[in-house]
Amino acid sequence: MKEKTDLRVVKTKKSIFSTFIHLMETKGLASMTVQDILDEALINRKTFYTYYHDKYDLAEQIAADFLKRFDEILASRYPSYGFTEPGPFSMDEVYTELCNDRKELLAIWSIRTDQINVHEEISKRLQKVYQTLAAHYETPGDRVVQSYMFSSFVMTSYQYIMGTEKPYKTHQLLTEFQHICDVIEKSAKSSLK
Repeated sequence: MKEKTDLRVVKTKKSIFSTFIHLMETKGLASMTVQDILDEALINRKTFYTYYHDKYDLAEQIAADFLKRFDEILASRYPSYGFTEPGPFSMDEVYTELCNDRKELLAIWSIRTDQINVHEEISKRLQKVYQTLAAHYETPGDRVVQSYMFSSFVMTSYQYIMGTEKPYKTHQLLTEFQHICDVIEKSAKSSLK
């Protein structure tokens, strides 16, 4: 029989979570204190320490939860995540999923500790996706370099879009990327003259 979760626990954790995200936006992790969390979430110290060791433990749990949800998005599409045939990579679809958690992602995106680096973890996952797709489509060239470039392109695009909230579709981003390639190619050709 599945154990029933106490609604008070759910509400308390949700309040702590929301407070943490808000404080990440306004103070950042370094300036935030557990007391800040207690004051804004309207909980006592004992309640906080029932669930978390410190603010870093809280941050790690939030990051782990986010990455678990991101893995679930990828698992529905790619063989390296358990499927036999890769679906098309849709930046629009992944972007939509990430936008559902926009505030959370923007808040935890900047955390860099020994245990937490959501940006790097998402990049690694995107590199794996690219390598899976490149192998499936028998893409020539250095797939490792390509996977880093792909990951950088996607991550930078997502970060820009989420920060500005400007809606872009995959084909628009690819057109912009093609313009970048054209500039680089023209610049390289002019330096050879």
